[in-house]
This record gives sequence, structure tokens and C-alpha cells, in this order.
Amino acid sequence: MDTNKAAYWIALGVFALELNGEYRHGSFVPLHRVSEFAASALCRMAAHAEQTLAVARVVRGRQEFPADNLLSQQQGGNGAGSGRVASRSGV
Repeated sequence: MDTNKAAYWIALGVFALELNGEYRHGSFVPLHRVSEFAASALCRMAAHAEQTLAVARVVRGRQEFPADNLLSQQQGGNGAGSGRVASRSGV
């Protein structure tokens, strides 16, 4: 029984290595398309999650908008238009 299991796993390993080699050489074009689509979808989801996290941080008041500092940099940081909003929490 153990000999059959060993032969099965060795055959499965050889098959997987051969399949991997053929995939890397470009023999499976539809699989390449599926993997590229999955990679781009994952990238879009990660970018969207980062944007959502950034908005949540701004809403909670832990981080400023990057645009808040632009006005003060353009005006030199003097005068009434320092670019800072008094409070985002409504208090």
C-alpha cells in the first residue's frame, strides 16, 4: 500500500512540474489571460482598499488632507490663508 502511495505522489509531482514548465513557456494562453485578469483585479481591490483606509483616517481626524498644506505652501505660510481648517470634527 505504501508503494502505491509513493508512486502516486511521485507521478503527481512529475505531472505538476511538467504542467508548470508548459505554462511558463506560454503553451496555455487562456490560463495566462485568467492569471493576468486575476492579478489586475487584485491590484484594483488593493488600491480601492487603500483609498478607503485613507478616507477613514481623514474622517477620524488622524491625518490631514494633502491639499490642506498646498494653500499654505503657495501663499508662503503667512496671512489669514494659512491653509488649515479650524476643525473637522464639528466641535
